[in-house]
Amino acid sequence: MKFRSVIALPTVLWFFLFILIPLIIVAVVSFATRGAYGGISWEWGLQSYSLAFSATYFGIFIESLQIATATTVTCLIIGVPVTWAIATAPEKWRRFFILA
Repeated sequence: MKFRSVIALPTVLWFFLFILIPLIIVAVVSFATRGAYGGISWEWGLQSYSLAFSATYFGIFIESLQIATATTVTCLIIGVPVTWAIATAPEKWRRFFILA
């Protein structure tokens, strides 16, 4: 059992260093208030969250959602035929198509 934990160590370290710690930093900073010149003032409040639900930001959110939907549909329209072509190609051509 000890061998398995040693193998997982790089993955766990990567997760903590590059995913969990930055996520915690963003969460903590999100409760801070904005300083006079755009910096961070370490006074705790919910002003950032009240601004997030204002009409200006709601419109931006809807537009971002539309762009994300269009991108997803475009990737599906391109990706599904390409993967089908790769899957049905002769064996000698598959690696070339995947590389291309």
